[in-house]
Amino acid sequence: MPNYDGGHYFLTMLAPVRNGTMPDQHRFSWRQTLLARLAEMPNSQVGVTTRDDEAASPFSRNTMTHLARFVLIDAPPYNGRESGDSLLAKIRQVDPTVHQPVDALPTPYLLFAADFDAPDGSDQSLRAFTDTLWSTMRPELTRIFACCYGFDAATITTAEAFFRYVKACQVETTFPFNDYWRPADLARMPADLPLPTKALGVIGRYAKPILAVLGIWVLCFLFAAVGHDSQARDAASWVARRGGLVLLLILLGVGGYLVWIYNAFKAKAQVSFPPGAKLPDVLKSIYLQQRFLEFVIENQGRGPAELHAAFGRFLRDTDPAREAAPTQPPGVIRTPPLQAVPAPAPAPVTPAKTEGVVA
Repeated sequence: MPNYDGGHYFLTMLAPVRNGTMPDQHRFSWRQTLLARLAEMPNSQVGVTTRDDEAASPFSRNTMTHLARFVLIDAPPYNGRESGDSLLAKIRQVDPTVHQPVDALPTPYLLFAADFDAPDGSDQSLRAFTDTLWSTMRPELTRIFACCYGFDAATITTAEAFFRYVKACQVETTFPFNDYWRPADLARMPADLPLPTKALGVIGRYAKPILAVLGIWVLCFLFAAVGHDSQARDAASWVARRGGLVLLLILLGVGGYLVWIYNAFKAKAQVSFPPGAKLPDVLKSIYLQQRFLEFVIENQGRGPAELHAAFGRFLRDTDPAREAAPTQPPGVIRTPPLQAVPAPAPAPVTPAKTEGVVA
């Protein structure tokens, strides 16, 4: 369904950026000020260029947000002139040096897209997210959206007012993308749409007789239309009329079925996948993957007893059954490794005694 799928709410909002300049002594444009404020916002520590940054993204202050992004849209993309036939353009005296109409926006737009955990696609779920953002990163949100129309920092001072602003700027997300999903409840998976595969198989099996009957009806129809008066023409007319009525009923049935298929597909598209992995699940999984990789590296060459004891310490330290902690913090590429246990020194290798020399 739009905005929601697989336990995730996909928020898309477009906020028009103010035209003109800011009312201060610098007189910077609102657009330039917005770009500067976005550039000053720390990114998640998940990339090569940001993993060592001291400041973390303000979106990492909650465990609901899987992804969040701000994008400034200045204008629609321009793909060049509309091409056409050169000869027809010459005949119509089209001047290629005259500019064609180009789409333009009256003002830049700030795109805010977020993917977060939600029980459903209702306004209550969206309100829970916007309230969380307002309580954890209100200063950053105020600095950014103050550059947009409709957001007055003097009046939008509550979570309720911020939610109303988000709803006013929200556009429907019709193509959500969920980068990870697990079948938590297969029984709740939407059922397949029933299609007449057996009927299509029957038609394919008897395609030649069906085409032969259709050909006979066409011949009768043509003979009834242009043939001379005779008993044969009367018989052809009877076949053409009755066959035409049958063909009309078949076409109406096929048309009705196609309408039903279209409506069924539309209804099926509104059914979302059951909820899958939430952000705490993903963080715990990433944490265990990293810790287990370190465990494997650190315990190369251990004997069965030592390996068994080391794995027991691994389970005690990572606590796989407890999702809350220890776990991967949101917004970082990895957590500090566990305290490494030194591996035992390898036993000295005694050269084997041989008789003679092997070349």
